[in-house]
Parts: sequence; structure tokens; C-alpha cells
Amino acid sequence: MAHGAPDWWTRSRIDIIAQALAYLKARPVYGEAKLEFGEKTIAANTVETLFSINGRGMTYGGIIYTIEGGNAENDKVSLYVDGTGIASMSFNTLKDLGLTRPNDWVMWVSTFNPDSWYWCMCIRYGITFDSQLRMVYDRNHDTNVKVNYKMVYALLE
Repeated sequence: MAHGAPDWWTRSRIDIIAQALAYLKARPVYGEAKLEFGEKTIAANTVETLFSINGRGMTYGGIIYTIEGGNAENDKVSLYVDGTGIASMSFNTLKDLGLTRPNDWVMWVSTFNPDSWYWCMCIRYGITFDSQLRMVYDRNHDTNVKVNYKMVYALLE
């Protein structure tokens, strides 16, 4: 059995009759999940945009992985949100820093095998952007590399 004064006894910030709050916290409504994906061959010692998403939205996660073409450990992946670089690290730097588990940071390396030259980097859930999300690959080796990428995201409706 409850003890103390009834809820209506003192003045509250909630007007129960009007069903109104003194303040309103709005939550964005995201649309359906979308997938940006592809495969690109990045030329030796070049920088190339993998994808650019325009609009206002949020990431659900993503991966970038090398599938052939030689050593990629010093290649950098950069993530730009609304024109500002928020993360730019090589596969090897992420490995050396121990950023190898989900949500260690904005990005983490999940697979690293310098013998087979197979590398995989993941992008975390929940990165919000107001106008653009862009991912850039910086090839730091004298051979071409083939890269696959997938980004799951949603835009505000």
C-alpha cells in the first residue's frame, strides 16, 4: 500500500488534465535503413572517396575491407561528418593501439593479417550527420588495392 501524499497534493510541472509537460524533448524520426556499398580499385599512392551520403541522418555501422592487391596495413581510412574530419587512421595504427573491439572508438580494425594482406575496419553505430557523411581511402603503397565497403545508415524523414 502506498504511503504519503497523493500525486495531486502538491504543484507539479506536469499538468495531468491538459496532458502537457513544462518542456518537450523531441526525438528525431529516422527513415528506413539504407545500404551504401561498392567495390573500388584504388590506384597506388592516391586518395579516393569511397562514398558520400548527402542529407541528415545516422549510421547503423559499416565495414571497409581489402580483398586483393597487396599490403594495406599503412592505408588510411578517413571519415568526414559535415565537412569535418572526425577520424583518420591506418589499419596498422588501429591494431597497434589495440582498437580491435566493437565500439572501442569511431572505427576499429576487426581483421588484420599481414601475411595474406587481408584487413577489415569497422565503423560504429550512432554517428549523426546534418548534411553529409563521406569516407575517403588513402592508398599508401606502390601497388593498386581492391577495396569493398558497406555502410548502413538512415536519413531523417
